[in-house]
Amino acid sequence: MTKKPRCKAHNRDGKACNNYPLQGSTVCRMHGGKSPQALRGARRRITEQRVQYLAENLTVERREPVSAQWVYEELLETARLTIAWRDILAEQVQQLQSLTHPTLTGLEQIDATVQLFERAMERCSRAFEQLARLDIDKRLNVLSEETARRVVDILERVRDSADLTPEQRELYNETVRKELMQWGEEERKAAAE
Repeated sequence: MTKKPRCKAHNRDGKACNNYPLQGSTVCRMHGGKSPQALRGARRRITEQRVQYLAENLTVERREPVSAQWVYEELLETARLTIAWRDILAEQVQQLQSLTHPTLTGLEQIDATVQLFERAMERCSRAFEQLARLDIDKRLNVLSEETARRVVDILERVRDSADLTPEQRELYNETVRKELMQWGEEERKAAAE
């Protein structure tokens, strides 16, 4: 069981304060937790934590880096997550627009959410700039071609090591060619979706 954090301030005796901090804050109400700047900071931290939680729940299973292709795919996944984060914040900004008479607290909440949304937009822009500079589609195609060449080399070695008649070799070559063509077509369809 984790202990609840305590107020970071100290009392007059120099001992640590024993009170609990206000939600999103690091200090209790007696040590400035109710001041306007502390309340603004607390609301900002709460909003950031909520958005971070939502963004973390969008991630998929963890994979170990094994190739350059993996790195490119992870960069694409990062771009997708950045877009998802931006979309979550856009929804929150949309919800804030429904407020008819926001209070001072509501205005600070709007300000924090809009700032997070602007940051998400900047990160999306940077992610797309990086992807464009890397010409990722071309690199992924090159990596796929290298993988295909390796598969063909393995299949040719298997064919050569087997004691096949010329007719069997021709049948083997034709079957491999058809299977590879079908696999390539399935990959293209999956990429188009």
